[in-house]
Amino acid sequence: SIHVGTDGVEKSLHQAVRLTTPTNITRRLQDEAIALLTKHWHGGGARHLAVYFGELSSDHIAQLDLFHDRTQTEKQQRLDRTIDAIRKKFGFTKLVHGVSLDPAGTAISRANLVGGHNGGHADE
Repeated sequence: SIHVGTDGVEKSLHQAVRLTTPTNITRRLQDEAIALLTKHWHGGGARHLAVYFGELSSDHIAQLDLFHDRTQTEKQQRLDRTIDAIRKKFGFTKLVHGVSLDPAGTAISRANLVGGHNGGHADE
């Protein structure tokens, strides 16, 4: 599900969708969230965006379907596991999307914060 909070002038948005096939593949989850936002958000001011995922499936459970290529799914699962392993060993900031290296990127600067916030350490 997605939630777009506004400044109060615009109406906030909350939409959800249930996926037809269980997954824990990052790219498919991102694509679903983007599609949901694109379909329902018609512009305007936004103060924050929240994306929620629930009832994720395990790597050990696979539901076969006719609409997704099984070899592509396995390849994406291997990629997700590799990314997770690199980040676990070297830290989140050692493997980020290129856009995070842009001066406007926030992923690296927020990586050590609590939920993206300073966590009560206002003096730091």
